[in-house]
Amino acid sequence: MKSAALAALLLIAAAAPALACDYTLRDPSTGAPYVNETKVTDARLPASRPPLWSFRTLQSATWACTKKGSGWTLTITHAPIPGVTKEAFKWMWANLATKAAGPDGKQYSLFELFHLRDHAFHDSTTKPMAKGAIATFVEFPLTGCSGSGPGKPWTCPPAGSANPGFVQSSPQSEWQCLDQVYSTATKVLTFSTSTVKFGTQGCSPTNPKACTWIITTQHKWKFIKPKNELSVQTTLRVGYGNPTNDVKIVDGWRNGIDAQEKCERQALHFVEEIGSTEHWLQAAYKAANP
Repeated sequence: MKSAALAALLLIAAAAPALACDYTLRDPSTGAPYVNETKVTDARLPASRPPLWSFRTLQSATWACTKKGSGWTLTITHAPIPGVTKEAFKWMWANLATKAAGPDGKQYSLFELFHLRDHAFHDSTTKPMAKGAIATFVEFPLTGCSGSGPGKPWTCPPAGSANPGFVQSSPQSEWQCLDQVYSTATKVLTFSTSTVKFGTQGCSPTNPKACTWIITTQHKWKFIKPKNELSVQTTLRVGYGNPTNDVKIVDGWRNGIDAQEKCERQALHFVEEIGSTEHWLQAAYKAANP
């Protein structure tokens, strides 16, 4: 591995025939992009997508993007999720590849239902997913949304709109070179009744045995019984733990756009996906656990 950044965040590159994707940030000594190129076929995209339901906005949550040293931390306290139990929330994470009914009555994986517009593919080395598993996620954060920079509000398609999410028939030129497209293989570091934590490992280019978790994503949840609602907190940490490569790790993660803007965009994606569980999760859980 040439640098820890190569393990940080995998950008989808072209399946054959390949496109010449423009990588803004490259290693000056090798010319290699800071984000690893991974060939992903369009077979990993859904065959179809259901119409959109309403998504929450950043205004619904308490969140902050904080830079410390070379790294970034995103913290989100989501607005409470009515009617969703802690058992259902854990079940969802363990069974993201399982199918359930979508808003149009058709069957979709829980991962696709988790974000109707942005999520494309999920797999895990263990099913149900458990601590120690390697989980793969293919996502297109904020597909079809518009925004003009850090601190500017993002505008996304409203409920009932045609779903702009990419499908197998989408021209590859539309999705292969997007900076927000990534296929990430992460390890499940923690999985309990109240927490799931994923980590992407990076190693020192001069000492392959010197490895650390350079990107971590954690979701913690608690059921508030008197109010029949779920409280969820999300924490994303990028570029900590490997001082010799922290800058490259962050550069690979932001992939040519402003780091604050990238963090804000990731915040909205998290807010949308966590908030959307109020539309479908409890019904899917009850159907699978009569």
